[in-house]
Amino acid sequence: MRFLGDATGTAVTSTKGSILLLHDTEQDCLNWFENANVAGSGTQGSIPVMLYKDGFDVWMGCRRGTAPSFKHATLDLTDATDLATYWDFDSTDIGKNDIPAMVGTILKTYRDANADACNQV
Repeated sequence: MRFLGDATGTAVTSTKGSILLLHDTEQDCLNWFENANVAGSGTQGSIPVMLYKDGFDVWMGCRRGTAPSFKHATLDLTDATDLATYWDFDSTDIGKNDIPAMVGTILKTYRDANADACNQV
């Protein structure tokens, strides 16, 4: 998961709560910034940046199998057996396991009134 923070990458205290953005299939979280160059604004026209500037704590989830998510806490992805285990998932697994884990990370990180009202889009 990635989050937007201040210029040093440090998370900021949001005023409007947390938002978890999930990309579409066959994409990754960086796609939220593509095609956002509105009138030469660079990434400033992207949904995550606009939400961040509006006071939200913006988190971007990366589905399994995307370049930003290609690591694992317990599996050795250079081992053929572990690699096969890593790729053994479907959309149901993402909905039942990954998304709740992402929301749990947000709640654990911010344990405040804003995080308790975490919004998903």
